[in-house]
Amino acid sequence: MELRRRLQLLLLVCACTLVSSPAQAELRVVFGYSSGYIPAVLELNGGAAQITARAEGWFDQFGNQENNEGNYIAGVCGAPYYCSNQSDVVYRDFFVFDLAGVQSNVASASLLLWNPEKFDYYNGDGYVSSHDTETFLLHEVHTSTADLAQINSHRVDVFDDLGTGTFYGERVMSAADNGTWVRVSLNAAGLAALNGAAGGTIALGGSLANVDAVPEPQTVALMLGGLGLVAWRARRTRSPTA
Repeated sequence: MELRRRLQLLLLVCACTLVSSPAQAELRVVFGYSSGYIPAVLELNGGAAQITARAEGWFDQFGNQENNEGNYIAGVCGAPYYCSNQSDVVYRDFFVFDLAGVQSNVASASLLLWNPEKFDYYNGDGYVSSHDTETFLLHEVHTSTADLAQINSHRVDVFDDLGTGTFYGERVMSAADNGTWVRVSLNAAGLAALNGAAGGTIALGGSLANVDAVPEPQTVALMLGGLGLVAWRARRTRSPTA
């Protein structure tokens, strides 16, 4: 009976999750409408050197990256008018820099990212959120630059990698950052990574804090079905009492 009660409780929790997950629940994004026309910049040693990103873009929670002209949106979007999604999709971004001419004496570094401002019907604000502020995070990236360049590769592991590596820095953003360059200062771990990569390349991954991949409704439905089957089998195989 105890197992049966636990399974019933799990079914109830999953059902509530399914019912409470609206198709268009969230719009919390930064760097929306960004593009390669204004690429990211890595600033070293207080501006002594500035390096333009060799590549930039995003992966969504399904491991897809589209040919989006260097857009580097981060966050979650379930608003069709903004991102053409019919349900919530989480995005993480990446930036690749060539450090061929860099010496291993970097004492300070910042990532500079252009956050657009709405100026016509086709271009919207970079920061749009139901929250007053959002925190943009930078992380170490282990994925190769070749794999980052793959279009629609379904590499969920790449999406995961962009938000789970060693923490390199953060920046709290708001709507006041629309139409400005956003500066994300790298911490000691980030500086160590830059110095270690001097003469080669480095990739940085970006994500929004407290934004996790959202399971699709059909995924929750499958989980409900699986739990229901387990409960049925448990009831069928329960030993009869004397």
